[in-house]
Amino acid sequence: MLLISSLCLGACSASSSTPTSSPSTNASARRSIASRNKGLCSLVAPSVVATIVETAMNTPRSATHGSVTECTYQARSGSQLAVLIRFDTNSSEKAFASDRSIFESHGQKLGQVTGFGDEAYYFSETAGKSTVNTIVVRQGRLQILVTGSAALDQTAAIAHQTLTEYEAAHPSVIPTTPTT
Repeated sequence: MLLISSLCLGACSASSSTPTSSPSTNASARRSIASRNKGLCSLVAPSVVATIVETAMNTPRSATHGSVTECTYQARSGSQLAVLIRFDTNSSEKAFASDRSIFESHGQKLGQVTGFGDEAYYFSETAGKSTVNTIVVRQGRLQILVTGSAALDQTAAIAHQTLTEYEAAHPSVIPTTPTT
């Protein structure tokens, strides 16, 4: 689990900056973000993650800081399997690109993911005998990072399911890519 947290530490904090504006605008923005972040860890049930990774999972632990909510799923017994789903509901193209460049500057070889979101990439990191796979996807102002010791195809399936569940619960929140 330490490896998962350290992967996210540098890049994951980059996109959660708060814009400067008036106090009333900030309060309104915080309420809007809070409503978007409410219940995010209940969107992807432990049974859904368990089915994908073929291991029983506990109810996720949740932590929310501003526009970022992290949901940590741990295997119920015997396995060191863990999955972290991180939602940033106030991201942007610029923040996504910044996070991506941070991962690249740390030596990650990133691969493109196609088929969901406005843009997405993946990478894997091995430490000792453990491999951690990460998928990062942006759809509108939502950025989802799914990382853990599950296989890459399982991590991608969790990311896809997470985006699908978010879109179903928040249909008006995620606009399609704007046309100009």
